[in-house]
Amino acid sequence: VSGSAALRAFIERHAPPLTLHGHAHESPDESGQYAVRIGPTWSVNPGHSAGRFQAVALDTDDIGGPLVHTVFGRLSVAG
Repeated sequence: VSGSAALRAFIERHAPPLTLHGHAHESPDESGQYAVRIGPTWSVNPGHSAGRFQAVALDTDDIGGPLVHTVFGRLSVAG
């Protein structure tokens, strides 16, 4: 969530327990992270990759519990 100052300010001000994102430029392939904590808020971005489906599984009754990042499919390499 480093790309949007307005979004980060909203999260810091309102402190929801969880935010879900899909910003391709902030995907785990780019940032190295699929979840970050901003104060009490978990911000989750499973990611985006060509030819692959990425997901994060979590227990909404236990937001602070484990997050599991999964990637399905093959990465196509040209050449």
